[in-house]
Amino acid sequence: ALAVRALAEAGRLLEGRYLEAAQRALEAGNRAGYREAAALLQEALPLDPGRVRAWAGEVLRRYPRRRALREEFRPFGPEA
Repeated sequence: ALAVRALAEAGRLLEGRYLEAAQRALEAGNRAGYREAAALLQEALPLDPGRVRAWAGEVLRRYPRRRALREEFRPFGPEA
């Protein structure tokens, strides 16, 4: 029961703290914002690596022509 609650809390933290903040940073539309988003995702990686990598990959598919974004998100894997 404790492990289930811990996983649920990690999911809420990931969604509420990290992914929303990363999305706001991306909205700046510049390298500094992309770098901030990548730093937030790096902090979130231990919570749920698969979900973080999937989110990063989704962002890159949404903005395929943003080279600076691709460069900053490189640590999140080949699909990201």
